[in-house]
Amino acid sequence: TAQRVQIIMAQGEVELIPFLDPGLTERFIGVGGWKIFSPGESRAVDREAGDDVRFLLDAGTYTAVFEVNGFEHEFAFDVIADARIELPVSLGMGWLELDIPGEGRVEIATWQEETRVTRDNWSAGRTRKLLLPAGDYRVTYRFKDGTIGALPNQSVAAGGITSLRIAR
Repeated sequence: TAQRVQIIMAQGEVELIPFLDPGLTERFIGVGGWKIFSPGESRAVDREAGDDVRFLLDAGTYTAVFEVNGFEHEFAFDVIADARIELPVSLGMGWLELDIPGEGRVEIATWQEETRVTRDNWSAGRTRKLLLPAGDYRVTYRFKDGTIGALPNQSVAAGGITSLRIAR
């Protein structure tokens, strides 16, 4: 005769709430992508877009990866059966605000070149904010008229805004 087996998976709900700074005072509002991984798995068990998101997961330990502007922040968390948890997450990121008077290409990179953002077709007269991991950056630019330049040692603090105006 066939044996009947009932499997009950205990689940919990976790809400991930992103902040830019370690003090959890500057809330991240924007579009980012969340991926949730089980230990030892290379494929995400769940994914969601948005600034704060909720997941219903089996009880256990997971790794979350938050991705925005090509940068990733990874951290581990636990899901407790039959519980709802609000989890504030410090992304350790800040804003670099650029005011550039010409059209062209802008490149932002760390000195070790491990982090690099390139923006082509930059429009003149527009200020743009880029979200970056906290750290020191070098900003280089090349305008369509051939003007080139660099601004070394630009620090971005977690939760802060670094404003730069490139003059001609």
